Amino acid sequence: MKKTWQERLLKEENKLNKKVNKLAAYIEEPSSKFDELDEWDRDLLMTQHAAMTAYLNVLTMRVKSHNLRSEEDKESFELNSKEWDEFSKYLDTVKGD
Repeated sequence: MKKTWQERLLKEENKLNKKVNKLAAYIEEPSSKFDELDEWDRDLLMTQHAAMTAYLNVLTMRVKSHNLRSEEDKESFELNSKEWDEFSKYLDTVKGD
């Protein structure tokens, strides 16, 4: 059976949310090997995290605008102020501000 765009959007958002959280844990976890990477690779991973977070924020806004999430799922996808700041900074770089 063919999935609707809403189902595909929710699935994509969920998968990306898991990846963003996993990458954030790697970057932030003291026991990870992140600090052993050279500066270039650390910068690239942090840039990747910012881009993934920005994309996740766009997907989350689309889901919210179409009211696609069930009540019990809403809390796990609320954007905190740090995430909104990262998203805003990313948009500024994309727009060239």
